[in-house]
Amino acid sequence: MPGQVTSKQHVDGSAAALRSAMTDFDRYMAAERGFSAHTATAYRRDVEDLLAFLGDEPMTTALIRAWLAQARERGVGSATVARRIASLRCFAHWAVRQGLLDADPTLRLRSPRVVSDLPRVADSDRLNEALDTLNRVADDPIAVRDVAALELLYGSGLRVSEVCSIDVGDIDHERRTVRVLGKGAKQRVVPLTVSGAFHTPLMQTAADGMRQVLAGVAFSAPVMPVVSNVTAQPITEGSVLAEELASQITSPVLWADSVATMAAAGVTEVIEFGPGKVLTGLVKRIDRSIACRNVGTAEEASA
Repeated sequence: MPGQVTSKQHVDGSAAALRSAMTDFDRYMAAERGFSAHTATAYRRDVEDLLAFLGDEPMTTALIRAWLAQARERGVGSATVARRIASLRCFAHWAVRQGLLDADPTLRLRSPRVVSDLPRVADSDRLNEALDTLNRVADDPIAVRDVAALELLYGSGLRVSEVCSIDVGDIDHERRTVRVLGKGAKQRVVPLTVSGAFHTPLMQTAADGMRQVLAGVAFSAPVMPVVSNVTAQPITEGSVLAEELASQITSPVLWADSVATMAAAGVTEVIEFGPGKVLTGLVKRIDRSIACRNVGTAEEASA
């Protein structure tokens, strides 16, 4: 059985006996606790460091505290001390179960308070701009995959390690979920926050179909310039509208650039037609000098 002591000589509680049981402890961490290789290596290193400090002495609370105090004197930080205590607690709990220790010497240890600064978080505008830039240069399958991974990180809050472990078979397109392997080798199912791969090269088939449909349609020149969300430039000729409509299916939306183009052209007010205030909300964040109005009903349109 994983983690079981295989020899009676281990039961004397000495540091030497504990050292001889490290292979069994490794099996326990992998098979029963499901630790990652990185965590298991760190825990083993901490335990081996303590056992080297003990020499031939038994593992006691007083000697563990002396070992931790020595680490503090060498400048080891609170986060490392807290991890070392966690490592020893895991080992001692296992050793008591296996009969290697009569009692757990870590029960009276207190982990130091670890004060960590909150991470700096990029705002949505910067993230959207970065994703738009990456979408523009994603011209091969690997690049498209990487952009999809970033979109998933942004939209789901998954850990980087979880996203990197996703395989094609983990994605359920019908239920719009993805199965991920989290910490401790625990599986969970996470809903995907997108309804489709819109404005990415994955929509190329749809873009080709749109071009075929629009091939026989004649567009008149717009009454006023139309700012393209593909190029962020004004369109004044009807002949290019069909291609613009097809291209926007696979191209990122250059919304911030489009708003900047309108502001530079002298636009001072925008009106969003339809329910909701998503677009006017985005405009306000991009350029506060532009007045925004929402029209969701016929009565509001005539007001």
